[in-house]
Amino acid sequence: MKQKLKTHKAMAKRVKVTGSGKFLRRKIAINHLRRNKSPRAVRSMDKYFPLATSDTRRMKRLLPYRDQLICVTYGGERGEEDVGDTPTPPPKGYRPLEPRSRKACTWL
Repeated sequence: MKQKLKTHKAMAKRVKVTGSGKFLRRKIAINHLRRNKSPRAVRSMDKYFPLATSDTRRMKRLLPYRDQLICVTYGGERGEEDVGDTPTPPPKGYRPLEPRSRKACTWL
């Protein structure tokens, strides 16, 4: 009998998967000694960056079902809808990770 592959849950929470299958990561040390960092550095750490290509082999082993991870974003960049726009209904099977979360990644 073939064994199931297990998803590494800690890594699944730390990376996002794009539609083309690329992995996106956050920068480290965003909160540690934040007041000593320049505003430019803090803004830079707030964005997502592509993971190094040398790490994709490891990611494919840790996240065997990465094609089932879907990231859904509702509203604008800060989480609010534009005035006059109707919110897009969530896709079938969407379950938010947090209550009242507008940006969430979930396993389907």
